[in-house]
Amino acid sequence: MMTCSSLHTLIATDLDGTLLDHSNYSSDQAQPALSRCLSLGIPVIFNTSKTRIESAQIRSQLNINDPYIVENGSAIIIPKAWMARLSCDTSALLQTANEWVLPLGLSRSHIVSQLKRLKAERGFRFTGFSDMRLSELVSHTGLSAGDAELANQREYSEPLLWQDSKAALTIFKNCLEKLGLRLLKGGRFYHVLGQTDKGQALNWLKDLYQNQHGSPTTVIALGDSHNDIDMMQAADIAIWVRSPAHPVPDAGYHRLSFTTRAQGPAGWNEAITSLIGSY
Repeated sequence: MMTCSSLHTLIATDLDGTLLDHSNYSSDQAQPALSRCLSLGIPVIFNTSKTRIESAQIRSQLNINDPYIVENGSAIIIPKAWMARLSCDTSALLQTANEWVLPLGLSRSHIVSQLKRLKAERGFRFTGFSDMRLSELVSHTGLSAGDAELANQREYSEPLLWQDSKAALTIFKNCLEKLGLRLLKGGRFYHVLGQTDKGQALNWLKDLYQNQHGSPTTVIALGDSHNDIDMMQAADIAIWVRSPAHPVPDAGYHRLSFTTRAQGPAGWNEAITSLIGSY
């Protein structure tokens, strides 16, 4: 695998099954490479299906202060301290106490209302997060009760368990597209969201970073599932992290694409250690 200078490099990473273990959600095996990135000042940008509140908690635990992308590209969150170093028009951004938020997707309430209508009119069989009791969320996600509650605090998407046929899934996807919605397959669930994706959001952040530094930025992306394909296609270097749960997606041609030998966070550590070399 090639090496990459830390200068003007961004790392965009999926979380579940990539930086975090698929079963226990631990990042311990990625810690050596992650610590090296932080010491070199390489931004580590979460690009995840997780919620804003879930991602913020994990960022805090890992001492990461960089921007992050949530709910499969549905929103970009930029810390105010980070934004202060950049030249950016904030007119389209929402402001919280410590962050700027750029919504790119549709509201969860709108998505859920459309799903309920489709289920009533067409008889599709599926169960969304909004339909589940807390005990069911814990069972299906493998999260603790507290973390499952955070996972359900969605703003721009609705994960669901598909309980119908493959033929019905194709019809369902077509119905969603007519409503301006997308269906993405993740590691555990299907996700319904607006016409956004991880790649569009990553490109926005890359442009912002490049404009600030006035020179090209190399983007390294790491993921393990179908909902990472758009992010991989937007990256300069695409790293597929092996999963114990499913094969590496067939994502088509990418001029610089690699697959790790190890799984999950151990694979993340393997890839990043190799890429950043001796910097």
